[in-house]
Formats: sequence, structure tokens, C-alpha cells
Amino acid sequence: MRPTLSKQTSGAVIHRNVAVIACDTAATLAETSKKIGELGLDLVMIGDRHIVIPARFIPMVLGRFKELGQFPRLLGEPLFDHVDEPAEAEISSTENG
Repeated sequence: MRPTLSKQTSGAVIHRNVAVIACDTAATLAETSKKIGELGLDLVMIGDRHIVIPARFIPMVLGRFKELGQFPRLLGEPLFDHVDEPAEAEISSTENG
């Protein structure tokens, strides 16, 4: 069972399964958000240099950049092969009960 929190709870919020795109300048952020926006993805700009997207769209975003001749660095390892699949612990807790 996944833990749930009340929507009325104040304080910090932790978002899972997101990717952060860090841009070197505000101008790069504007250009990057336009390119990603053309894909019709949900994105959130944070500050003047960061964009957050659902992690499952990383391959699509990388493909778009490749089409444009750009090759941003990709950092970190995926938690599992398919972002949409639940973690193993969640699968076993669902199967057992």
C-alpha cells in the first residue's frame, strides 16, 4: 500500500518520478522550454534556470534535442527500466495483500 497524505497537510511536498533540466542561463531556459513545449508535455519552470518534467518523458525530450542537433548531458541512473512500472517492493506488497 502506498502512503498517502492529506491535501490539507502543510509543509514540504516530495515529487517522485520527475526530471530536472538545469539550464546555464535564463535565455537557455526560455529556448529550452519552447522546444519542450512544442512536444505538448507538462512542464514547470522553477526559478530562472530549471525545468521539471515527468521522468517518463526523458526519452522523448532527448529525441527532440537530438533532432535539433543538441546533446545535453544526462545524469543519474534510472530507478528501474520502465518509469511507469512500480518498484519491486510495491509489486510484492500488492500481490501479497
